[in-house]
Amino acid sequence: MAERLRDEQIAFRVSNFEKDLIQHQYKESGIESFREFAVRLLSDGYILNIDTTQIHSYAYEVNKIGVNLNQIAHKINMLDKENPDMYLLKKDMEECLFLMNELTKIVRRHWMS
Repeated sequence: MAERLRDEQIAFRVSNFEKDLIQHQYKESGIESFREFAVRLLSDGYILNIDTTQIHSYAYEVNKIGVNLNQIAHKINMLDKENPDMYLLKKDMEECLFLMNELTKIVRRHWMS
């Protein structure tokens, strides 16, 4: 006991309603231990929990589109390079890949902010 890093104890009483509210907030926070939840809440004054599931689903969809575009680009590169339509198709493909990269940058900037 003497070698513990945290040797101080804080205790206080709450009503049943307050206890239920605190327990609900603890479960919603996603923090694994109640002690960590309480220390962070009491020392920082707030706990920030950001739901990024929608951004992850967007990133997944963008990735899948990029995979499909890369497969199409691979097929295009295997075709006859002398065909005039091939040049236009390649330019369209390059534009699609450029737009995909720009979209990825926008999603990353939004996610990081």
